[in-house]
Amino acid sequence: MIISAAATANDGRFRVSGRVLDDHTTQPLSYAIVKVLNLELWATTDANGIFCIENVPQGPTAIEVRTLGYITRTLQFNLNHNTDLKNIRLKEENLSIPGVEVTARKRSTIGTTTYSIDRTTLDHSQALSLNDIMSLLPGGQTVNSTLMDDSRMALRSNSGERGNAAFGTAIEIDGVRLNNNASMSETQSASTRNISTSNIESIEVIAGIPGVEYGDISNGVVKVNTRRGHTPWIVEAVTNPYTRQVALSKGLALGHNAGTLNFSVEHARSFTDITSPHTAYSRNIMSATYNKVFRLKGSSLNLTAGITGNIGGYNSKADPDAFRDTYQRQRDNQLRANIQIDWQCNTRRSGIFNVALQAAFSTADRRSENYTNTSSSSTQAYLHTLSDGYAIAKDYADGMGTGSIILGPTGYWYVRSFNDQKPQTLQLKLKGEWTRRIFGAANKLTLGAEFNSTRNNGQGTYYDDMRLAPTWRPYDYSSLPTMHNLAVFLEERLTVGPLMIVGGLRDDITMISGSSYGTAASLSPRFNIRYNIIKGRKASLTAHAGYGKSVKLPSFQVLYPADTYTDRLVFTPGSTADGKAYYAYYTNVQRAIYNDRLKWQHSNQVEAGLDASIGKTRLSVSAFWSRTYNPYQTLNVYTPFAYNQTSQSALEGCGIAVADRIYNVNPITGVVSVTSATNGNTVTLPYSTRHTYTANRQYVNGSPVTRYGLEWVAEMPIISNRHTFGLSLRLDGKYYHYRGIDNTLIAGSPNGIGDQAEGSNVQPLIGYYVGSNVTSASTASTPSVSNGILDKGCSLNTTLTARIPRLRLIMTMRLEATLLNYRRNLSSNRTTIALNEAGDITGTKYTGQTDHYVAVYPEYYSTWDNPSERIPFAEALMAAKDSDPNLYRQLSNLIVRSNTAYYFNPQDVSAYYSANFSVTKEIGRWVSLSFYANNFLNNMASVRNSQTGLKTSLFDSGYIPRFYYGASVRVKL
Repeated sequence: MIISAAATANDGRFRVSGRVLDDHTTQPLSYAIVKVLNLELWATTDANGIFCIENVPQGPTAIEVRTLGYITRTLQFNLNHNTDLKNIRLKEENLSIPGVEVTARKRSTIGTTTYSIDRTTLDHSQALSLNDIMSLLPGGQTVNSTLMDDSRMALRSNSGERGNAAFGTAIEIDGVRLNNNASMSETQSASTRNISTSNIESIEVIAGIPGVEYGDISNGVVKVNTRRGHTPWIVEAVTNPYTRQVALSKGLALGHNAGTLNFSVEHARSFTDITSPHTAYSRNIMSATYNKVFRLKGSSLNLTAGITGNIGGYNSKADPDAFRDTYQRQRDNQLRANIQIDWQCNTRRSGIFNVALQAAFSTADRRSENYTNTSSSSTQAYLHTLSDGYAIAKDYADGMGTGSIILGPTGYWYVRSFNDQKPQTLQLKLKGEWTRRIFGAANKLTLGAEFNSTRNNGQGTYYDDMRLAPTWRPYDYSSLPTMHNLAVFLEERLTVGPLMIVGGLRDDITMISGSSYGTAASLSPRFNIRYNIIKGRKASLTAHAGYGKSVKLPSFQVLYPADTYTDRLVFTPGSTADGKAYYAYYTNVQRAIYNDRLKWQHSNQVEAGLDASIGKTRLSVSAFWSRTYNPYQTLNVYTPFAYNQTSQSALEGCGIAVADRIYNVNPITGVVSVTSATNGNTVTLPYSTRHTYTANRQYVNGSPVTRYGLEWVAEMPIISNRHTFGLSLRLDGKYYHYRGIDNTLIAGSPNGIGDQAEGSNVQPLIGYYVGSNVTSASTASTPSVSNGILDKGCSLNTTLTARIPRLRLIMTMRLEATLLNYRRNLSSNRTTIALNEAGDITGTKYTGQTDHYVAVYPEYYSTWDNPSERIPFAEALMAAKDSDPNLYRQLSNLIVRSNTAYYFNPQDVSAYYSANFSVTKEIGRWVSLSFYANNFLNNMASVRNSQTGLKTSLFDSGYIPRFYYGASVRVKL
C-alpha cells in the first residue's frame, strides 16, 4: 500500500541514478551511455561517472550501460521507487573475459534479422575492407583480403544475377549514407575499400526488413559506427603478403565536461605482385569526431560533429615492368562531413520526446588517368562529330577540332586521357520520436523527413592534347541536373508484454530536373512482429516475422545516359604521297528514348524466424523470400536508315591527279566531290545507297526475379570453465535459391545488324526474342541462347573456439564447407528447338534434356520496308523453306544456336571445403597480437562439374581461397 501511494504521488514515475566505474581500477567512467531499453530514455555520465534519469515509468525496467572499450552491461529490475544503482562496474573488453565472442551475433532486440559485429571480432578477423565482414555472416565464405579487390557488398545474393542486388544494398557510416547514385557507368553499391577499418567500433547488418527510416534500398542495410568516447592511444599494424596497414587513434576527454574528441589516422597499401610491389592501391585516411552532451533543465542535448577525408587510389606509374612511360592512375579521394543534434525531453505527463537533426555532405574525386603509347605508319581518322550527317577528314591544322573528323599523326607518340568524376551528395534529416508507456504497454511513434541532393561535378572523359585524341565525344557530367529526393516516413512500435509490433509507411518523392521523368512518388509499407513465446533464465523462445517493400532510386546512368554514336565509313580514297587518307563517314547520334512507362525498381520481402536458447546453447533460424520488381534494363530500338556510299573505284574516271585532289562531302546527301587544287574543276562521284538500321537505347523494366533461402546459427559450449579453459562449437550456414527469367522482348540479330545495297532482293531483318542473359542495366542487344538462370547453394561453417581467459588467448578453427553449388542456364517462355548431332533443326521442342545442342527462334521478325509489322517467325520460316530460298537463308541467320551440347546441362559442383585458423593473444592490458591462416591445409583436391563431367583442382580455382596468412599487432599507450 505504501508503494502504491508513492507511485500515485509520483504519477507512477521515478528517478534512476547511479555511478559507472571501471571494474579493475574502480575509476569513474565519464561519457558512458546509460539507456532505458524500449523507452528511448538515455543519459551520459559526467566526469565523476554519475548519471541520473528522471521520470522513468513504474514497472519492469532494463538499463543498458555501455562505453567504448568495455563490455556492455544490462541491469533488470522492477522499478517502484526512486532507485540509486550505486556503483555499476564495467569490465574492460579483453580476452580475459570468459565467453568473449569473435563472430557475428544475431540481435534479438528488434523484430527482424540483424547481425552485430564488434571491435574484438574485427581485430580477430583482421578485416582490411568493410566487404570482408561478409564472411562473418551465416554461411559466409572467406575471401583473401586485399584492397586491390573492389568487390561491392550485396546481402543475401550471389553474383551474376538479375535485379542488381549490390545496387540495392545501403551502407551508412555514423548515419551518413554512402550514395553511389551519381556515379556514371556503374550501378553498384558504394565502394568500401576507401573506408578505414581500424576506426570502426561496431557494425550492424540489417539483413531482414529495415524500418521505414531507411530509404533508397532494395536489399538491406549495413550500418558502421566509428569510435566515440575516451580511449588510450592505440597503435595498430597489419600485414599480409599483399597489404600493409598502420593506424593511430585516440579518444580525448576534454576537461571541464567539454566533451570528447576522437581522431584516427590510417595508411594502407595493397599491391598486385609480391615480387614487384609497384602497381598498388593505397588509402590515407584521417578522421575526427567531436561529441558533447549538454544537460539542460528537464532535457538533454547531444551534439556530434565529424569529418573524414581520404587521399589515395590506384597507381601503376612506378611499375618498372610496364611498357616504358605507360601507366594508369585513379584517384579515390573522398571527404565526408556531418553534424547531428539529438535532443531529449523527458516529461512526466506527456512521455519522452527525442528529436534528431542531421546534416551531412560528401564529395569524391575519382579522376582516372591513362598514359599509353601509340604508333601508326599512316594517318587514321579520329571522329569527333557531334551531329547526324556526313563529314570528311581534315588536317587538324586546318582548324578542325572538336565536332569534326581529324587525321591523326604518323610515327610514335603518347596519349594522355582522363575520366573525371566528382559525385556530391547533400543529406538533411529530421526525425522525431515520442515514447510513452500506457497501461503497461510501451508505445513509440516516429515521424521524420529526409532530403537528399545528388549531382556529379566531373568533366567526364577528355584528353590533354586534342590533336592526339582518338575517336571520342565529350560528355560533361557537371552539366547534368541535380537529382533531389524528398521522403517522409511514419512508424509506430507497440510493445505489450511479450509482443512487439512495428509498422510504418515511407513516401519517396523524386524530383528529376532536366529529365523527361519529372517527379515520381513511391510508397513503401513495412511491418515486423516479434513474440516471446518462452522467456526464462534457462530457456527462451522468440518468433518474429515481417513484410516490407523498399524502393531503389535510379542512378544517373538511367536518368542521364550519354549519347552513343555509330560511324559508318562511306568513302575511302587512296592515300596521298605523304600517307594521308581523307576518309568520309556518316555519323548517327543515338539518344536514349524516353519511356513514359518506366517504374522505379522495388523489392517485396517476407521474413520469418525463430530464436531459442536452452541454458548456454543458442539457436536462430531465419527464412527469407524476396522478389525484385521492375529491375532497370536497356534495350535497343531499331529504325530503318539509308545512307549513300561511294566506292574507291568511283575515283577511276574523275580525271584529276591524285596529288591535285581536294575531297569534299555534302553533309546532308553524302555526295562526294573531287576538286582540282590547280584549276578548280570539280567532279561529282557516283554513289550507291545502303539500307541498314539505327539503334537507340530505351530504359525499360525487366521481368521480376525471386530469391529465397534459409539462414541458421547454432552455438553451444563443449567445455565451460570460466577461468581456465573454454571450448565452444558454432554451426552456421545458409541455403539459397534464385530464379530469374527475362520475358522482355529483345530486338536484335545474333550476327549483328548488317546493311544491304538498295534494290537487292535481300533486306536486313530484325528479330524479336523473348529475353536475354544480360544481368545488369547494360544494353541487351545481342540475342542469347538462354534467358534465365537457376542458382542454388548450401554452405555450412563449423567453428571451434578455444578460450583461455587467464592467458588472454583465443583461437578459432573454422571449416567452411560448400555442400551445394548448382547453377543452370534456362530457356523459358520462348521457342527453343533441339538439334540433332549434325546440328540440324529437328523441329522437336527442347524440354530441358541434357547433352543437346539447341536453337532459339525469335518470336517475330520485321523487314526494313515495313518495320512496324511483326511477323510470326516460325510460320514464316516453314513457308519460306520451299518457296523463297533467299528469305529462308535470312530467317535462318536469325536463329540463335548453342555452341556446345552441354550449355543447358546443370553445373552441379561436388562438395568442397576450406579450413581457416585464427589466434589472438593479449600480452597484459596493452599489447594484442593476432595471426590468421586461410586454407592452411592448402586443399588441392579435385571437384567434379556435372555440366561437362570434368574434374578441376581446387588450387587457384576460385572456389576456395588460396593459402594465405596475415598478422597484426595493437598497442595501447
